[in-house]
Amino acid sequence: GDIVVAAHHIPCGICHYCKHGNHTMCTMFKRTNIYPGGFCQYIRLSSDHIQNTTFKIPEGTDLLRALFVEPLACCIRAMDRMPHIEGDIFSIVGAGAIGILFVKLIKLAGLRAVVIDMDEKRLDMAKNSGADHVINPSKADLLSEIARITPIGIDSAILTVTNKFTVTDALSYIRAGGQINIFGMGLNTYPMPVDFNRIYKSELTIKSTYSATPDTLARSFDLIVRDRKIDVGPLISEVLALSDFKKGLDLMLERKVYKAFYRL
Repeated sequence: GDIVVAAHHIPCGICHYCKHGNHTMCTMFKRTNIYPGGFCQYIRLSSDHIQNTTFKIPEGTDLLRALFVEPLACCIRAMDRMPHIEGDIFSIVGAGAIGILFVKLIKLAGLRAVVIDMDEKRLDMAKNSGADHVINPSKADLLSEIARITPIGIDSAILTVTNKFTVTDALSYIRAGGQINIFGMGLNTYPMPVDFNRIYKSELTIKSTYSATPDTLARSFDLIVRDRKIDVGPLISEVLALSDFKKGLDLMLERKVYKAFYRL
């Protein structure tokens, strides 16, 4: 049979949410999934999955690279939801796999990228991936460093790590009229104070992006697999046996790998 890469959720495309571009809020989107689950040896895809979120992988393609189609599609949707013009400066908080994918998209669009992280090795990866500037806030004053890059502030901030510190920082270095995208949120993130006076008087926009759509999945597939304009090779590490599942999770938690890959 064919080798494919597939994503799990499907929007209906015709409901009130979908008509407003909020496809990931669609009731059908939230209800649909692969069966019985992503860590199973065999899965069943519906006809809707086959038509909308499944892509045939050409012969000779590195299958590990195709695994990044869904994550990159989520990043593409976030970029779609952040209006920008030539010369804009984006900041990316967090230089994990998602942060690196954002760097690659931002540079592909001809924009400037500033990556913020406290892990020097990951900042090196960001720099090698095309980041124009990298900042380690544990070693340098974040606001001073950004002021050297742009006197008016960052145009768009992407938070792949969201907590009271990264939100407060972003509200401090974003330019008047700028935008902040909440892309990553921990399960145990508690309510945090937000300076609404700053948001109001500076006309700031705070939005979030959750998951991907059939359109961004198709564009992601093209960028990684068909046209190969996005190289995810540096994010790929060793492939582990499924029996080493915990080892892979531990390697990720210890920030020794970007993604854990398993062989069935």
